[in-house]
Amino acid sequence: MKKEVSRSYSCVIVVAFVVLTLILSPSVWAGKIQLPKDKEVKIGFEPNAKISSGDLKAGDSVNIALAEAIDIGGVPVVEKGATGKAVVKDAKKAGWLHKRGYIKLEFVYLNGKGDFQLPSGSKIMLSGAPLEKKGSKRLFPAIPILPLFILPAGQGTINSNAVYPATIKESIILESK
Repeated sequence: MKKEVSRSYSCVIVVAFVVLTLILSPSVWAGKIQLPKDKEVKIGFEPNAKISSGDLKAGDSVNIALAEAIDIGGVPVVEKGATGKAVVKDAKKAGWLHKRGYIKLEFVYLNGKGDFQLPSGSKIMLSGAPLEKKGSKRLFPAIPILPLFILPAGQGTINSNAVYPATIKESIILESK
């Protein structure tokens, strides 16, 4: 009988310890979750946005959007469609005589969206970029004596309807609302 009573008390003590640990744990109680550094995310642009070396120059910003929700352990932490920014790192307009244009972008940050919020004034910092895109070459006319018919080469463009990989640059903790 004594052994049964001591086992019952042991079980009660273990259960009480587990319950108290869960209740007093701030991360469980507050609903905090960490987005780890180097986690891959999928980034897109506004549909049908024109991202071209003919329209943009170095330093210009471009709107981006999260193409797939960010999940941690099956919990959606940042919803699809969260907005952010990319910046044009380098761009050159197309020129005459086969001088193709090119554009190079770099992802900068995402804002939070969903049931979890970022600390005040924080953003989800990103690294990565869509591939640098060069314009197409144009052919010289059949008679090179007529320079008036030489067309400029194509502008560098980035497909705004495609999805590109990026990574989270630094870990950040989000908290449930």
